[in-house]
Amino acid sequence: LVTLILVVQALAHIAKRFFSTKNALILSSIASGFVSSTATIAQLGIQVRKGEMDAKSNAGAALMSCISTLVLLFIVVGGVSWDWLKILLLPSLVAMLILAACAFILLHKAEPAKNQESPESSDSKMFSLKEAVIIAAALTLIQAGVYGLEILLGNAGLLAGTLFASLFEIHAAMASVVIQGDPSNTRLIYALLLGLGAHALAKSVNAALTGGFKFALYFAPIQILHMAVLIGILWWMVF
Repeated sequence: LVTLILVVQALAHIAKRFFSTKNALILSSIASGFVSSTATIAQLGIQVRKGEMDAKSNAGAALMSCISTLVLLFIVVGGVSWDWLKILLLPSLVAMLILAACAFILLHKAEPAKNQESPESSDSKMFSLKEAVIIAAALTLIQAGVYGLEILLGNAGLLAGTLFASLFEIHAAMASVVIQGDPSNTRLIYALLLGLGAHALAKSVNAALTGGFKFALYFAPIQILHMAVLIGILWWMVF
């Protein structure tokens, strides 16, 4: 998992070097989304609240970071279970298209921040081993916590652990679900759907708290829409 995260960081860094400055907002959001989409949304919201960036353009960038969330979900789930990856693939791709289309509409007239640094002048590292190890360790601890709650409390523990973990980052919460069985297990499907829905709502609340009403108004409806579509298609495929 550490190696995969390092590869993703490196590819995102290289991509930023090959694109023009006007695309830096999109690319930096995608790259940082691979580290933490939740943190990226909070940072973009703070910029809006401070008046440094437009709410519409930063909401579009925040939605782009959510695409990274789904891609990283593929990496994490795919590394655990091919069966789960197969049923998540189509719903997630449709959700990505919704995010990308809406994000590009919002970003169409995006203006760079006053003090934004161009990608070419940035001397940031290609990847961070420290960040990769921290992320992998956090994912492992969350998985262990959810598994432990299930052992102690049964189905209620599984649902409670998945819900709690999903409020922060979705990858470990979903990995902790899929390692416990195949998609034919109905209780695991319910846990997965609950986690996805809770994560979308948590990100929307995050946007409102950090960026204010206008930022959340652009971000939250699309965030909830794409996740509702993902859950709906997944439900249709499984049940």
